[in-house]
Amino acid sequence: MLIGPLSSRPVPSLLLALILAAPLASAACQQGAETTPPAESKRKRADRPGDSSVDLEALSRELARSYSALSDGDLEAAAAVFHPDVIWHVRTVTTQEVRGREALAAYFRARRTADSRDVGLARVFAGGDDLLIAQGRFVDHNGSRQRVTGFVAFARVEDGQLVEVTEHLAPAQVDTTDPRLPGDPEFIHDDSDAVRQTMAETLDDAWSSNDWGRIDNMFAPEFAYHNLGAGVEATGLKAYREVFERRAAPFPDMSFEIVNSWSTGDWVILEKRVRGTHTVAFGELAPTMRSIEFMAVDVLRFSDDVIGELWSYYDPLAIETQLRAPAPSAPAQDDDEDDEDDEE
Repeated sequence: MLIGPLSSRPVPSLLLALILAAPLASAACQQGAETTPPAESKRKRADRPGDSSVDLEALSRELARSYSALSDGDLEAAAAVFHPDVIWHVRTVTTQEVRGREALAAYFRARRTADSRDVGLARVFAGGDDLLIAQGRFVDHNGSRQRVTGFVAFARVEDGQLVEVTEHLAPAQVDTTDPRLPGDPEFIHDDSDAVRQTMAETLDDAWSSNDWGRIDNMFAPEFAYHNLGAGVEATGLKAYREVFERRAAPFPDMSFEIVNSWSTGDWVILEKRVRGTHTVAFGELAPTMRSIEFMAVDVLRFSDDVIGELWSYYDPLAIETQLRAPAPSAPAQDDDEDDEDDEE
């Protein structure tokens, strides 16, 4: 997770995660041992292939077809993939909710402000029998200018249909010189890995306590970090830590609360809530002493039981908007109190 420039069950509390995660992560890093997760764990895990009566792979193709239709400009076809009463949540600077296919097509139309938009899915994960998680990017073209938006979409499945989607957007703040899109999406529905999932969750506990010593042996030498919204790429743990600490510095008390967590094969997906207080200058913005809060998603790929790659998704403008918002006005004084004061 990295700060930019300017419906499911919760996982265990941070305290419980701290107690449980450290020994499991250490064992995974140092010994590669198989570890059974605690019985009380409420983390999400993808079921073994074949356990579900729903054809998730077929549904993943339908989801990919929707994004392909978006790229072609066929917005009605893009919306038709979903249940007639679909509920679509958008997580960006503001939270938005759209209900029904017609409203969804209208939302797609309103969002298509560029001359053209290309859409590419990198992969679709099965997050259990009732959830698909899509990872990809949009590329908007305006004349010679091109801008990328990364996204992760959580699509809930009910009775074999896509009934609810929560989409986290990470729009880049500057134009891109690399408008490439992913190729054909990869469908990932493998056994879960409790050790890797615990390791991924440990990252957020370590970041919240600024304890890098707990996690410095959890990354591959060629570890790569991607953050479209913040416009940051980093290779190697040292480079990543330097960028992380520089950008998190304006919020010394920054904390990361895992809201949901899924594991499938070599991959772990974390949905989280980030909080902090602006007590140090943020670029040219002097400390406001304001608190910020926003949602984010991390997608982690493991390689040989260590973290090989990490993608972060959130909207950097969500931070700046909260810091620059007008101060709330003082409540108006009650007229009756004014009259009593005059009488005195």
